[in-house]
Amino acid sequence: MSVAEAVLRWWLAYSLITVALAPVVWWMAAGLGPYRHALLRPVGLALATFVVWWPAALLGVPFNTTTVSVAALVVGVVAWAAHVRQHGDGSPALVEWRAIVLFEGLWLFGILGYVVFRVANPDIAFTEKPMEIALLNSVVISSDVPAPDPWFAGSPINYYYFGYQSVATLVHLSRVETAVAFNLMLASIFASTLTCAAGLGAWLAERARLTSTAVWVAGALAAFFVGVAGNLETFVRLVRDPSATVSAGWWDGVGWQASRVISDTGINGNPDAVDTINEFPAFSFVLGDLHPHLTTLPMLLSVVVLATGLAAGRAWCSYQRVAAVGASAGLLYASNSWDAPVGVVVVLGALALAIKSLNQELLLRAGAALAGAAVAALPFAIHYTAPVGVATNDVPAWFARIPVLGTLPDTIAIVTWRPSSATELLTVHGLWIVSACVFSAWVFRTSETLASRTAGLIPYVVPAGLVVLALAIAWAPALVLLGIPGAFLLAVSVWDTRQPARIVAGLFAAGFALALVPEFLYIQDSFGSRMNTVFKLNFQAWILLGVASAASLAIVAASNRAIFRRAGSVAIVVAVLVSMPYAVLSAEDWMDMGVVSGTLDGSAYLAQSNPGEAAAVAWLASEAGAGDVIVEAPGCAYQSLGGVPMNRFSAFTGVPTMLGWANHERQWRRGEFTDLTLAIGGRDQLAQSWLNGAPGPTPNGIEPRFIVMGVIERSTSADCEQLVARGPQQVAALEELGWQIAFQEGQTTILARAGDPVLAAAIEVY
Repeated sequence: MSVAEAVLRWWLAYSLITVALAPVVWWMAAGLGPYRHALLRPVGLALATFVVWWPAALLGVPFNTTTVSVAALVVGVVAWAAHVRQHGDGSPALVEWRAIVLFEGLWLFGILGYVVFRVANPDIAFTEKPMEIALLNSVVISSDVPAPDPWFAGSPINYYYFGYQSVATLVHLSRVETAVAFNLMLASIFASTLTCAAGLGAWLAERARLTSTAVWVAGALAAFFVGVAGNLETFVRLVRDPSATVSAGWWDGVGWQASRVISDTGINGNPDAVDTINEFPAFSFVLGDLHPHLTTLPMLLSVVVLATGLAAGRAWCSYQRVAAVGASAGLLYASNSWDAPVGVVVVLGALALAIKSLNQELLLRAGAALAGAAVAALPFAIHYTAPVGVATNDVPAWFARIPVLGTLPDTIAIVTWRPSSATELLTVHGLWIVSACVFSAWVFRTSETLASRTAGLIPYVVPAGLVVLALAIAWAPALVLLGIPGAFLLAVSVWDTRQPARIVAGLFAAGFALALVPEFLYIQDSFGSRMNTVFKLNFQAWILLGVASAASLAIVAASNRAIFRRAGSVAIVVAVLVSMPYAVLSAEDWMDMGVVSGTLDGSAYLAQSNPGEAAAVAWLASEAGAGDVIVEAPGCAYQSLGGVPMNRFSAFTGVPTMLGWANHERQWRRGEFTDLTLAIGGRDQLAQSWLNGAPGPTPNGIEPRFIVMGVIERSTSADCEQLVARGPQQVAALEELGWQIAFQEGQTTILARAGDPVLAAAIEVY
């Protein structure tokens, strides 16, 4: 399938969903006016997936091409019938055709531009891409929800998978192969990110009554800040040594290193520095990991945009609409559980901004939002075991039995080592801190209400500021760099009478709060540090702070006061100049590393790197069926050998294997077993026994249909000690047990049991 045909099929399938669900999206985002059209594609896809996924997970309805197609058709007919009945021929949404064309044009520009970038290096290799294609393939080929875990045969996926379910929706409708869909979904996420951010930035600028030019400057700036801009690491390196920065490769240069700025020393007494993860959207788009934090990005942005629509005023806060927006926030739990609390808090904050007082009306609508979130998250919650927390005896048994509250002491830990330095914080958040300061100065000088409110606090500001400064110097600079602007802008969101200023300030305050949390607290998980908490919360903060910075700088640059006009304009130019180099340099380096180019097929590199393995993968994909299990060597995460990644058969076919990347299974299943080491170790020993030709008893009657003897099973590696070199002796031992060669090419052999139907048409290429 050519690139053009794949893109066309994908666009048509996505467009059908968009058109079918448009009335629902228009209704949910009514408070946004014409800017609601920015949400048509991401929210439409989430809705089209949700209406099949929800009954599939709860009632066992199959998730396949038929149900996805029928559901989209039925929901579309009902939605349009209701829309026409309400509005007749005078649909206000259709009258806004210019906005529809504009946002659709931006989306097309985003997806086509990203496709051009991706075809230069489409390989599904490196980092966690093999894991992601494994999950995607399993979801696509299985009609069960949740789908089988491709790296732990016999168990369902225990991970955030709704994003992959959304990709499967488009795969079922477009009939595009998953290795192609992988890259097309990355392009779609990029396009939807730009569109959502632009819509929110432009809406905020219009609410501030800026000129049409300033409105779209704000929209363009929001799209740039959220989807394209990098942190200041690239700019700093260019200033220090331009030649070395430009000539460095992706992994050793800014491409990778810009995401590892914040490092910790002294974790549990360890004197060595340990990198945390401070990824940002542009990094993720260049790297191309179809990871839950990225698949959820348009959904999280959509929740923020929908919430601001509620914040537009009481008129848009009907119970039905509030519950629907709350449900969209709850759905984040199934797509990336880290995002769900943020989504729910943003929705509740928007309701507070709209209703402006703590009363029965606010409480009832907050209840409707929470109920919607709970209902949407229910199918995922009943199957999912959260892999967080540590087992200790420090919590009294009576307290541990309290739902939610009882688990907090073993789940949330305090950062006992010195957190991020001022230099690290300024490198990661410098753009947003400067933008917030410029906006704060404008707000303070132009808001009479704020001045009168804060006048009585002046006697307390100096001593409080000295305390904060002392704590910042002694321990956490974030208190000054993030805490002070966050606290001031929180006050603005409460006290300022100008709605746009309140919403922008609220976005700033929420973003700074998210970035501030991991300086003091972190979630206890398999990493034993704050690495993952810094990663997830800073990624969320980037989205909120990027949009807030774009809207705030546009508002300041359009101020009636010359000093603020100049300050805002200069800040915009400088912000673009210092944040642009990352995307340019890292994208260029990444495109130069591909094994193949000119295609969107992320598996095409296998045929060039190892033709025998590629042929075997293709054969297995065509012959394996539902319920089949394979045995291949349990692999080491992130490693490749002989031109192919570990656990490549289960990854590129979706057929479950006995055990894949053990460290990832430990991360996903640490809440399921009382002795996780024993459970994973038992699976590893079982897989090794089958490959050695002396199989042990399988758990729960799981019997493999195919055994793979390929380049990885025949090799050892200093980087993966668990690999054992096997050869003709092990194949002969399996043949003595009744297994026969069903496929062979080069060094790769696949065996099946005697009497298996595939043996009648066995292919042997020597």
